[in-house]
Order: sequence, then structure tokens, then C-alpha cells
Amino acid sequence: MACTHLAFLCIGFTATVSGNLRKPECAHGNATDGSILLQVSNHREKKTDAKEFATPALPVRKLTPSDWAAAAGKFVQIPSRREGVVETLFAKPGALDQSFKCGTPCVAHCIAGQPREMLNIKGLWKSIKHRLFDQFSESPVVFALLALGATFPSSPTEPEGTPGYVRSPQPEVNNEAIRPSLDYLGVDRALLLREACTTGECLAKGLKLKCKASELGIQQLFDKKTGIYSNQCELQVSRFRDALELVRDYEAEHQMKFDWVTRPRPDVYFTRPVTPAFTLDVNSAHVSPWAACGYGGMDWFYALPRKHADTVAEFSTGVSCSDFKSSPEIQHNCYNCPGCECWMAAWMFAKNVSFTKLPWQWFTPSKFCGAEDCPADWDVTSESILGVDSRIEHEPCKKTEGPLWCPMLLSTGTHRRPSVSF
Repeated sequence: MACTHLAFLCIGFTATVSGNLRKPECAHGNATDGSILLQVSNHREKKTDAKEFATPALPVRKLTPSDWAAAAGKFVQIPSRREGVVETLFAKPGALDQSFKCGTPCVAHCIAGQPREMLNIKGLWKSIKHRLFDQFSESPVVFALLALGATFPSSPTEPEGTPGYVRSPQPEVNNEAIRPSLDYLGVDRALLLREACTTGECLAKGLKLKCKASELGIQQLFDKKTGIYSNQCELQVSRFRDALELVRDYEAEHQMKFDWVTRPRPDVYFTRPVTPAFTLDVNSAHVSPWAACGYGGMDWFYALPRKHADTVAEFSTGVSCSDFKSSPEIQHNCYNCPGCECWMAAWMFAKNVSFTKLPWQWFTPSKFCGAEDCPADWDVTSESILGVDSRIEHEPCKKTEGPLWCPMLLSTGTHRRPSVSF
């Protein structure tokens, strides 16, 4: 749910049968629905006597190696572990029969969120696999936590910042619709969620970020009738929190620890190869280069040293309105565009987690980039991995004796909590 002030001027996508990512009026901005023809089951309003949760509760039972063995190559619905959530497992065929192998540094990639363009945009799959997974480290382990249930706004006319606002509606997605992308991306283990909570009204009930805009200095994107600012950031980050269950279980089974944990959104397109993990500062969280207003786009991808991953994930259950005041930088950058990125930055300031921009340029990863820069499909060759976007001729990536090299940001800046009190 990337938020930039300019992005709110973007015209949303409409569904297209072409499979291409449609080029909108703004080059970067918020996630919107419908740039692909979804393969979905018919949506029916779910009737349930179970309590509905906005942010899924933590499970009461751990997953076991036998659970994953049963899901090898197929979708297996497991007995209920948390109220209001139906969970389905999928594991790579034969993965449990293979000995553990992970490169140095050892990286866990956690694809987390609603699948959106991941369903059938093959060019996006290829960009993630060949420009992220293959370039960031050798032999990573890939996990997926995907919300396949339906999500709809309570009212399509309510503006952002009001309770129940849903930016990107999604019909319910069939298991088999996601299989081709899981196979291509080499996902070792996937946990698929379908939640009883399907409407914006329901989602808003359990969220804590319902804050008085005037107390936080927020001037835009709040409910003008009540003066209350709200959003669904807790729900978004809960996807990463729940993906970490798979990471921790994998570590326990293999008696090891990952060095890095990343979270790529399922709907972002990598236009160029990324910088290898071994070049990054092991003491800082690394996030996508953000726009000037409110850290816009910061949540499109993040790479976290393992020691910071759980702290960042705890946002979904620990964040509060007061965290918006954790640093003057938050109020300075976010008063006019207080999206989820602002709250994530505020949380890291509050928890003393330093964060910095990844050194790659703004268009990696990318959204709303159009068919020219983000084609629906492309042939994978050593040359095309370097990029097929419109900038490739005057800003080329190059092969070197070591890692691939692409144009980098001149300044990434490390952001730390100031030592002064507020």
C-alpha cells in the first residue's frame, strides 16, 4: 500500500485481457487493482459465526515437517489454527527430500501480500526470479504468504483515510490460479490465507491506527467528518509477520539462521538486476528508494538483517498512534501524505532500527511502469536480464568480472532515531 502524495492523482487501472501492465498517468504511486485479468472463483459473501479479525490472530499450533510433506506438490487445507482464517499449504515437490543448501549470505525471500499481478504476468515472474532471487544471493530459500480471500470496500465512494477504505479490491482467488507462479518462482513453502473478514467495514473494526489527525499534525487523508485518521497498515505488515512463521520453522528444522530476510510484494516488477546482499550494511534495514512525500514506495521491497526482521514484523501488533511522533522526520515528511510507509518508518525510529535506501535507482522495483518498461513477458537471456526497459540504451547495466552493475543512487542516507527527546 505504497503512498505518495502525487500518487493520489493517478487514475486507477481497469482490468485488461491483454495481460500487459497498463501505463497510467503517474509513473510511480499506489497499488491499484485490475491491471490483469484475474483467474478467480465467483465471489460470494461469506457467512460465518466465527469472530472476524482484521489482523489475523497468531496461530495456536505450529506447522510441522509432516504438514509440509503432505503438501508437497499440492494444496492441502489444514485444520483450523486461528479463528476466522482458513489456511492452505503448498510445498515445492521433492524439496523435503533434498539436503539443506543456502548460499553465503543465506537469504530467505518472503513474498507476502495479495497476489494481484503475480497471478499471470509472466514477465513479472521472470523479473523477480532472474533479477532479484538469482542476483541477490546464491541458493536462497523462497517462502510465500498470500492472502487469496476476497477484499472489498464497504463503500466505493469513501475517500482514503476513512474507516473501511480499501485501495485495491480483490475477488477470491482459486488455488490453482496461483500454482504456475509458485512453480516458476521456485517457492519452497507457501501459506495461503482466506479470512472471514472480507469488507472494509469488517477490516476497520480490529485496527488500532485510528488516530486524531490534529494531535499528530496530519493535514490530509483523514476523515473530515470525525477528524480521525485510519488505515490498514497493520493488516499489510501482518502478511510479513505471518511469513516469518515459515522462516522460523525452517530455521528450527535445519538448525540454522538466515542472514537476511526480504519481503518483495507480489505485484512489483524488477526492471534491472539488484545489488548483491553481501554489499549491504548488515546493521541496517534496507528499503526501496522512496519518493519525497511520506517515504512513498518504501514498502515495495525491503531487505532486513535477520536480527531486525522480527522487530519490523511486530509492527502489525505493536504499532500505536504515538509512534507517529517517534521522530521529527516523520512529521516533517508525512503531515500531507501519511501512508503505510510513514508508519513503518515511524516504527523503526521508535524501535531504534536504522534504515537506509537500497542503492538501486527508483525504477527497481517498479509499479505502474507500462508495457514498454515492464513487458508482460520477455525471453530470458544473459542480455535481457540486464534490462529491457526504455532506459537501457542511455543508462545500461554492465557485466563485470564480479556481480552485474547497474546505475546506482549517489546517496542512500542512513536514518536513525535522534538522541534528543520529544
